[in-house]
Amino acid sequence: MRNRLLAVDATGLLRALGDLRRRRAARFRSRLVRETAREVLVHIVDRQPNETGRARRAWQAALAALSGEGLGSQETEGDAELVERITTTTVRIVNRVDYVRYVEYGTRRLAPRSMVRRSLAETGAILSRLAPALVVEELVRS
Repeated sequence: MRNRLLAVDATGLLRALGDLRRRRAARFRSRLVRETAREVLVHIVDRQPNETGRARRAWQAALAALSGEGLGSQETEGDAELVERITTTTVRIVNRVDYVRYVEYGTRRLAPRSMVRRSLAETGAILSRLAPALVVEELVRS
């Protein structure tokens, strides 16, 4: 009996599999960044002092914009957007309340509250907690 070789050009299949893998990776990355940013914003809102509520409402508007629930900058002083690139996902969060930087960094008469810096410092721990759970969800989905 002679051995027969079957030659198959699988470049199209390999390309399709690579595209699928990249799309899934981009979707996962986007979801991970969005969920992490949401959690960071929740921490900022919780830490924001609330005398008039204006700065807190701006952070909440940013959270709603990130969640796709709000109008962001169209009606409020807070906004957030997710910027997708081929290999990166970036979140831009804005609080346009004029005094929020004084609350964050302090003044001669006001101690710094550091609500943004403390919340951002927790990003690594948030990612470490969220990433495994999202990986499991992604694997179950496939």
